Amino acid sequence: MYRDKTPPCNHACPTGEQIQKYLDYVKHDRYLDGYLTILQDNPMPSVTGRVCYHPCETACNRAAHDEPIGIRGVERFLGDFGLALDENPVIADLPPLNGRTVAIAGAGPGGLACAYHLRRRGYASVVFEALDRPGGMLRAGIPAWHLPEQVLDAEIAKLTGLGGIEIRCGIRIGAPGQPALDELAS
Repeated sequence: MYRDKTPPCNHACPTGEQIQKYLDYVKHDRYLDGYLTILQDNPMPSVTGRVCYHPCETACNRAAHDEPIGIRGVERFLGDFGLALDENPVIADLPPLNGRTVAIAGAGPGGLACAYHLRRRGYASVVFEALDRPGGMLRAGIPAWHLPEQVLDAEIAKLTGLGGIEIRCGIRIGAPGQPALDELAS
């Protein structure tokens, strides 16, 4: 009996990626389609393809037959494929900016993902980061041998290259001696 339900790998993915869909694209050598599929949910697949603890693989139902699919490796491959492209394919489908700007506290993975998804909906954003460089714990807490700085920098550059995403470093929102949020927005 056939039952239509979410594959266990998709259900276990913290970013909600459509894993089954992009694996099928890779199987058919449609790497750009696979990359664009990941970008619907995850703006930095080269990063997550290196640092994710891959609960999708633990949940993979292939393990009952032989071994789980190396999903994180496929994600890394597609992310690196996307970084190597001459032009960001997401730009062509972006809506124009709607004139509204959202302030985001922190340029870690959550703040960067927020800025990305807002931009895909037409909103500009200003991301305020307390550290001197964006990346948050991706930069400060993960060793470079695990996540090379050039990969993180390339993913961040890809995001800011979409237009409408500004990152201001060295500003800790709400800290004594720092300007108030409404002063920063001007």
